[in-house]
Amino acid sequence: MVQRLFFVAGIVSLLSFFTYSARALAKERKEGSLAFWHSMPVSDSKAIAIKLLVALVVIPLFSSLLLLFIDATVWIVAMWVMPADMLAENALSLVAIGLHWGQFIATMAAMSLALLPVACIIFCTSQLTDHPLLVLFVVITLVKLISSMLFNSMVIGAWINKVSNLAFNILTSEHPWQTLANVGTITLLGLLILSIGIFKASVHLRSGD
Repeated sequence: MVQRLFFVAGIVSLLSFFTYSARALAKERKEGSLAFWHSMPVSDSKAIAIKLLVALVVIPLFSSLLLLFIDATVWIVAMWVMPADMLAENALSLVAIGLHWGQFIATMAAMSLALLPVACIIFCTSQLTDHPLLVLFVVITLVKLISSMLFNSMVIGAWINKVSNLAFNILTSEHPWQTLANVGTITLLGLLILSIGIFKASVHLRSGD
């Protein structure tokens, strides 16, 4: 039950992340509000950084509050209907709720690091197309297919799957930070550099230069 709630809250956070990331910058372009924001004393880099903060920090925090609320509700109801020994057996206590919430926050932090390059890519793509998630799916599928045909190997496709599924693998792992680290230092450093480069590209596109 506890792990199921943990997984559901994580999925809510993940779905909210993709929904928000796909619309955050595209909405400005569609509604024509970008000119208004450019008139404000906020640089394009700061505006995109704030949206990244929402996608990678605020959304997981709201999801953690959802988990905290559900856990607290289950605990309160359980205290009315279960004897003390059953509460202890099912780890239903205020301390257990706090530990569960802390575990979720730690998992969300690891997921946010894994999702940083994904968010930057979606932000950049969303300024070029109205369907960034669909475009990314098609591009990833084509890259895996073409690389397999050219090199007669699934190594590149396997690596792409490993990186693109990293956030979900972290969510379902008993050791989220270890799962993140298992990707490898070189890969993580490369993803960080990629994130910075695509972030700058997003700033350039948003500025209209």
